[in-house]
Amino acid sequence: MVRRITMTATALVVALATMVPAGVEAGPAGPGATNPTELGPLVVGGSTTLNDGFVAALLTSSVVDPFQAQFCGGSLIAPDVVLTAAHCIEGLDVADLEVAVGATFLSAVTPADRIPVVETAVHPGWVPNSFGSVDLAALHLARVVDGVAPVPLESDPVQPSRGRGLVVAGWGAVDPYRTLFPDGLQAAPVLALTGVDTAPLDAFAACGATDPANTVCFGDVTTGACSGDSGGPLVGLAPSGELVLEALVSFGPADRCLSGTAFDAGQRVSPHRAWIDGVLAGWAPATPPGAPAAPRVTVGDGTVAVAWDPPTDDGGDPALVYTVAGVPAGSCVTTATSCVVDGVPRGVPVAFTVTAANTAGFGPTSAATTVIVPAVYVDCSTSRDHPLADVAVSSFAFGDVGCLFELGVTTGVAPGRYGPAEVVTREQMA
Repeated sequence: MVRRITMTATALVVALATMVPAGVEAGPAGPGATNPTELGPLVVGGSTTLNDGFVAALLTSSVVDPFQAQFCGGSLIAPDVVLTAAHCIEGLDVADLEVAVGATFLSAVTPADRIPVVETAVHPGWVPNSFGSVDLAALHLARVVDGVAPVPLESDPVQPSRGRGLVVAGWGAVDPYRTLFPDGLQAAPVLALTGVDTAPLDAFAACGATDPANTVCFGDVTTGACSGDSGGPLVGLAPSGELVLEALVSFGPADRCLSGTAFDAGQRVSPHRAWIDGVLAGWAPATPPGAPAAPRVTVGDGTVAVAWDPPTDDGGDPALVYTVAGVPAGSCVTTATSCVVDGVPRGVPVAFTVTAANTAGFGPTSAATTVIVPAVYVDCSTSRDHPLADVAVSSFAFGDVGCLFELGVTTGVAPGRYGPAEVVTREQMA
């Protein structure tokens, strides 16, 4: 690229606001101007690009030298997500991918600047080696990029007018024959050669795109993208004056860059916002979970079995850890939805609550359930035989009566007789 500008938000707005296609008389610039006649004279010259923002370099993780490792570009669209071209990662394993965001010079990228990619998402409309398919992929980074604001995405699905001013940026080759590659980020103002208008801006504006609604042609015989720029940003001004990501560098002439017979193609973003938004929602950082339901308790001999239903909101991270707390004493920690708490104080009320946690932290505590573990525990959960003949085996009370007889709680009203139908006297109650 032979014309360079500073890749800061302010400079990009200035550059875009002063662009006009050749042969169009300049008019006054203003916020929201989309007609080329309102954009002012063409920017010429410039300076080496300063990247203090969202432009990302895709790096091969196995190559130590970042200058040699860079192979494509991208844009930070969320604190931990980079949008790039699908063809950039075709055939690559996620372990092969790293990203550096906000770097100006590749040689200055340190190992700490290289962020691993943990997962990728490729648009379902992408067909390898097919012009006009949806050349979009998202990269989920291993950590959030601090201190860098993601670039907003163009939201208008209608293709912009031809002649619209854009800025393309990347570390791609700076000569048409793809032999010279820069260390510093390059950016250049370019024109959208195709759009909603019926005819292209230039007779040679055809860029091989089979779907004009999906692709925008850009560049001229002196300025455009080249090898290594794929996936990098094409930014423009929204009607509000906000800088937005309008497209990504997708493909260009096969013989050489800036061939003069065909120009570059950018993959438009706005027609695919639903897919992008869905990916971002699925990769959104986890939040603390909600509160579990109030626990259910079953009293044992100095123990309490506690069970609960998980929270309805897991915060986007289903790997929950639960902490059961008894007040004044008793606790357990588990990944299951039940546990047995030992050492519960006897004869006093104990309130049990449950709290869920995920990678984002602890959620709110459940409502409490209070129980009292008796000072003397009688376990009658197992049916026992007994000699009290007037309590038949078929009686619902047979096992419980046998338990009480075995523990010496009762011997019946007479040998071999329990007297289940008899009135209990005051003396017997005492």
